[in-house]
Amino acid sequence: MPTAARISAWTASLGGRATTRLFFHNRVARSGQSVPQRVTPPFVFTPTLSLYMIHPDTYLKNTPKGLGLFARRRFEPGTILWIADDIDARIPLATYQRLDAMQQQKLNVYSYLDYQNRVIIPWDEGKYVNHSCNPNSTGILEFDNISIALRTIEADEEIVEDYYSYYGHFETFDCRCGAPNCRRLITQENSYRANLRLRLNDIWALLLSQPQVLLQVRSSENDAFFQLLHQHKALLHA
Repeated sequence: MPTAARISAWTASLGGRATTRLFFHNRVARSGQSVPQRVTPPFVFTPTLSLYMIHPDTYLKNTPKGLGLFARRRFEPGTILWIADDIDARIPLATYQRLDAMQQQKLNVYSYLDYQNRVIIPWDEGKYVNHSCNPNSTGILEFDNISIALRTIEADEEIVEDYYSYYGHFETFDCRCGAPNCRRLITQENSYRANLRLRLNDIWALLLSQPQVLLQVRSSENDAFFQLLHQHKALLHA
C-alpha cells in the first residue's frame, strides 16, 4: 500500500481525528541562556501542508539505550527540528488511564503528555529521541508542539532532550547520560520543569534569522504559533 494510503487508513482508524505533537517526543532544556537578536530573514513565510514532522536531515542509529535520533548535518541554534502535524495520535488522558497495564506499557516508551492532558504518540522518528540531562534540543514554553536546537548540534551527534521539559512522561528509569549534572534517576512523578523550555519572545528573532524547512508544516493546533511568528515578521519589516 502506498505511504499516503497507509497514512489515510491509519487516520481513518483513529476516527478521522487529526493529531499533533511538539515532538518531539523528547524535549531538551536549558535556562538562563541569552539568545542573539540579529535578524536577517532568508526565507519566504508560506506555510503549506506537508508530511514533514521531523527535520529531514536526521536519521536513526542504534545506541546503548536503543534506537536514537541523529543529525545528518550541522544544525545551528534555533533550527526547528520537530513540529507537530495532524497525523500524530492523541489519546485523552482519561482513556489512557482506563487501559490495562500491558496496553499502557506499550504506549509509555513512545508517548508523552501535552498541555491539554492528551497522550501524544508521534508517528515519525521523533518517538526515538532519547533523554539526556544535558540536552541539545528543547521545546517552547508557550506552544507544546515544536522542538528547537538549543545549541549547535554537529553532524552525526545524537539529538537528545531532557524529559523533564515535557509536561508529562510515563517512564521512571536510571539515567546514565554521563552529563556532569546527571540526575541519576528520572522519575515520571511531578517531573515537569517549565524553565527547561525556551520562551518564544526570547527566540523569535533567532527562529526567523535562518531557513526553516519545517515552517512548511501546518496543523489546526499550530495556527496560533504561525500567526504569532507571522506577526513578528511583519513588525520586523514595518
